[in-house]
Amino acid sequence: MKEIKNKITVAITLLLIPFSALFVLWVATEIGVDLRELQGASFKLSPKNLFIAYLFVGLQFLIIFIAHKLILKKPFKSLGFKAKKGVSLLFMGTFIALFIKAIIYLGYIGSASDFSINWSVPGNIGPGEMIAYYVYYLIFLLTLNSLTEEVVYRAFPLENLWDKKSNYFLTVLLVAILFAAVHHLLEPFSWSVFTTRVLFGTLAGILYCQHRSIWLPVGLHNGWNWVSTSFTGNWKCGGIFDLEVSNDLLSLTTISNTILFLAILYFFYKLKSRQAVRRGTIS
Repeated sequence: MKEIKNKITVAITLLLIPFSALFVLWVATEIGVDLRELQGASFKLSPKNLFIAYLFVGLQFLIIFIAHKLILKKPFKSLGFKAKKGVSLLFMGTFIALFIKAIIYLGYIGSASDFSINWSVPGNIGPGEMIAYYVYYLIFLLTLNSLTEEVVYRAFPLENLWDKKSNYFLTVLLVAILFAAVHHLLEPFSWSVFTTRVLFGTLAGILYCQHRSIWLPVGLHNGWNWVSTSFTGNWKCGGIFDLEVSNDLLSLTTISNTILFLAILYFFYKLKSRQAVRRGTIS
């Protein structure tokens, strides 16, 4: 009966999260926010935009808190916050992401006939304005975004769906598919991008199961997104460099998916060989 309650609560909660985003968009229009200014090249730092950004994050945490703490009667810290060595695990996850991304970009650049990396911040932008946008990027678009998504789409479902009777890898994979699918609610669907997100979510899930800590996948998420956005050329959202590649033999997504798949195999083998999958314990 308890397992059924957990599954129903998780399902309803994860359905409510996208609707909370629609509610935030409604609030934004009601207070006169131009939705085009909330992301992309048109993004602008303003009190109203910041309010909407933090409302978006706050609502998701509130929904998870109500479901996990008040309905399921579990301490909020059980969502990966009670593990020791949080700081070291955060840096470990970041290092893993940077290492994987370095291999991906070296392979991508190596497969091209020519490439260039240019500074993308316009010359008429002063240091103060650039720093303000970059600090916002580091705090919200990078760190808070990673923490929110890992709590909502990793720790919460895994802690409440994974039990001794179920196959942990299947649970991790299902959660990863959900994580990838949600991202395509507000953007065009692409099988290659969807596959990348499923593979990334699977890797993050395995790392979460290995230490039962939210900080390892948050570090992985942070490091991954930091490298991904740094070379987009969109300086307002962290892309302070613009990478241009000519005649690439392999696409960035193809290389990413291959390296992610190999990383999943490595960490899955490492997890199984250490017999680390134990409910409620850290091996």
